[in-house]
Amino acid sequence: MVFFHGSPSSLSAWEGYLVDSSLRESANMHAIDRPRYGYSNFGDEMTSIETQAQLMSALINEKKLTNVIVIGVSYGGPLAARIGFLNNNVKVIVMISPAIDPNNEKDIWASRFT
Repeated sequence: MVFFHGSPSSLSAWEGYLVDSSLRESANMHAIDRPRYGYSNFGDEMTSIETQAQLMSALINEKKLTNVIVIGVSYGGPLAARIGFLNNNVKVIVMISPAIDPNNEKDIWASRFT
């Protein structure tokens, strides 16, 4: 299982899942900060889902992960979908409250501030 957080956020959003003993017994889990979000050069964001997906797909290949379940929340949702399209090792895509169309998302001033 590979988890992708939304914006703004970090891999720590998945901490509850990563420490769950039932999940740990049945799956290998990885939470990855999206490029330039969270603890990965925070504040110098990379907004292109395509570029992020290519980088994350390459990482899946580099780590030789197979039978991958990608899970994304918010802007991690379309990232998970795109990785699934790019990488044959991805077998399942789970999107939780995905942000599909930024032009039609409700603009909340606090999101820009954070």
